[in-house]
Amino acid sequence: MAPRIEIDDEVFKCLQDQTAPFVDTPNDVLRRVLGLSAPAVAKEPGAARPPGNLAKLVNAGLVKPGGTD
Repeated sequence: MAPRIEIDDEVFKCLQDQTAPFVDTPNDVLRRVLGLSAPAVAKEPGAARPPGNLAKLVNAGLVKPGGTD
């Protein structure tokens, strides 16, 4: 289990003010403020992934997004 910390309302408000909606978690903001790099492996389900090899084919016009042929 990951360590847990308690923060007061003022600290939480500051975190919210520095959060990009639908992108950042409080942990992301703290890592940025503390000058830490992003974690090597995303641990949250649904976290953004780097584009795979298919993106190269789409960008080259060889396949279309959502296409079946």
